[in-house]
Amino acid sequence: MYLGQMTTEKTSIQYYLKGIEIIKNQIQQTKVTENSEEGQNLKRKAADAYVSMTEIYLSDLCFEPDAEAKCEEYLKLAAEVDPNCPVVYQTLASVRMSQNNLEDAVLNLKKSVEMWQANPQLTPSYENRISLARLMIEAQLYDDCLTLLETLQREDDQYVDLWYLYGWIYYLVGSESQDKLEYFASAAECLEQALKVIKLGQYCDHDLASHCTQLLEEIYSLYPKDQLRKEIDDALPPSEESDMELN
Repeated sequence: MYLGQMTTEKTSIQYYLKGIEIIKNQIQQTKVTENSEEGQNLKRKAADAYVSMTEIYLSDLCFEPDAEAKCEEYLKLAAEVDPNCPVVYQTLASVRMSQNNLEDAVLNLKKSVEMWQANPQLTPSYENRISLARLMIEAQLYDDCLTLLETLQREDDQYVDLWYLYGWIYYLVGSESQDKLEYFASAAECLEQALKVIKLGQYCDHDLASHCTQLLEEIYSLYPKDQLRKEIDDALPPSEESDMELN
């Protein structure tokens, strides 16, 4: 599996397929029961490999003639080998998004979340849930996404993508709201926090940092920074004060 992660495109696919074959042989040869802890771990590894192959066809190999068919095939196999893997349905939602099938995408997003909310042991990694938040924004599930981001914030509040996604949601909602100032003030606070975390040295995608700056420039062109700061402070209890830094 590690070779699949270290290589790209079709070479990765071959390594992942080989890894899955090894896992299946391991289960058969060691007579591991599917419901044992070891059996569950092996099934999860196989499902994760199928998901990784799907993601390759969603990105590097997206222009291949059989890309859509491969995505469907690998996710079907992933669900068969580990039907309790939330990331399988999260990835299926991403595929449905690429097919402009919003209804099915939303159903699969909700199914994914319900699975790990019902069984916390199935909770995906922090990074996977950040990806889930991005999909929720794309599906306009803003309230669900904010709830997810609040959970992620309690786990680790020094993550650039967390604050960027907060800011992006508030900006999108504010753009369609009569309470534009309120939402744009929150967006500015979160986007400034994202840039602050970047300055502390956390790696982030260049496009993400550029988008933060672009959104802030647009917000500041509409509202003076003092007005935004006052909006934030007025919304806080008297004993609290915003630490928003407006550069």
